[in-house]
Amino acid sequence: MERGLLVSLVILVCSSRGVSLTIITQDPGSVTGTEEGEVTVPCSVTGGPAGQVRWYRDTGSGRQYLYSAAPPPNERNDPRVSVVHQNHATDLSIRIVNLILSDSGMYYCEKYGGIDVTLIARGSGSRLSVQAIPALIITQDPDSVTGTEEGEVTVPCTVTGGPAGPVRWYRDTGSGRQYLYSTSPPLPNERNDPRVSQVHQYHPTDLSIRIVRLTLRDSGRYHCDKYKVFDGSLIASGSGSRLSVRALPPLIITQDPDSVTGTEEGEVTVRCTLSTVGPPGPVRWYRDTGSGRQYLYSPSPPPPNERNDPRVSQVHQHHATDFSIRIVNLTLSDSGMYYCEKYGGFVETLIARGSGTRLSVRGEEAPCSSNLFLVSVFLLVKLALLAAINAFLFVLLKLEQRRLKRVDAE
Repeated sequence: MERGLLVSLVILVCSSRGVSLTIITQDPGSVTGTEEGEVTVPCSVTGGPAGQVRWYRDTGSGRQYLYSAAPPPNERNDPRVSVVHQNHATDLSIRIVNLILSDSGMYYCEKYGGIDVTLIARGSGSRLSVQAIPALIITQDPDSVTGTEEGEVTVPCTVTGGPAGPVRWYRDTGSGRQYLYSTSPPLPNERNDPRVSQVHQYHPTDLSIRIVRLTLRDSGRYHCDKYKVFDGSLIASGSGSRLSVRALPPLIITQDPDSVTGTEEGEVTVRCTLSTVGPPGPVRWYRDTGSGRQYLYSPSPPPPNERNDPRVSQVHQHHATDFSIRIVNLTLSDSGMYYCEKYGGFVETLIARGSGTRLSVRGEEAPCSSNLFLVSVFLLVKLALLAAINAFLFVLLKLEQRRLKRVDAE
């Protein structure tokens, strides 16, 4: 008691000699948190002698030690509590995580000093109110979704209420359970499927995912699971959405007619029609096969080390199934078999090939050949006409000779 009075007397004497008084500010005077969440309780300490700050909840018989940089004897810091700014001179605010309803109460920031660690000043307190977590509801509706091989699909999930924490996606349950995707970094032994992404990034309630480049093996039941942020334990699991992946219909390439003819320096159309759009991937044209196979054209970027023939273009630009081509400025060497081929997948493997169209390029006719023919016809007609006239005159001459003989005879 005498030592405490002596410390108080020293403080009063120091104050009278110009040493500033200790001022503790707890503003705002009330804060609100949510069960399983976290909250900051403010405290600012200025002036006064050196000493430690301790935090307590409530007063009287309900007073409970909470936190200090150096706990008093027989006390232990609450492991959920930490100082917001380490080694700060004036800001001694604390953060409380993983809140529970019983954390509600009045929190006091107190300054101690002196040899016997006497209370120097106490803040006015901040009232913490911890609200109960809203009921966690995970909705996966509709119950089933359908996709097509090589396509994409959205698997829906809406999460409302509940504490903060990641959502993880799994396919199927039991021994066949397979991790797929998480809104937070995956666990050390897990990896996100690179084909999966969140439809609306950082959305608070819509945790739907998009799966691209579907395969038949992706069929199954997909569960949207909610986990706690602190210990990673499962809170709730959605009822699941069943994904059914349909196989692609067979892709048929039609090249009709199977032969076309062009003239040197002219142009020609080589037709190609796909029975279905098929999986993502380019359509390419080649001439001939084997060692003579030659890349010709693609509406998509050509394969590495290849270039489109500048004389070739797609007849109907951006058409989904008609990949017919037009070749202009034909040469005799363009004659050959033309194949329309569909590719798909990461490595662009051949999916289907048309039966081929044979192009025959004729040499251009000499300009004088047709004129020579006309001249020949003209000369023949002229000769025939002259022969007819001569025959007619010959007949007239014979008739005249006969007439003159009759006259002489008379």
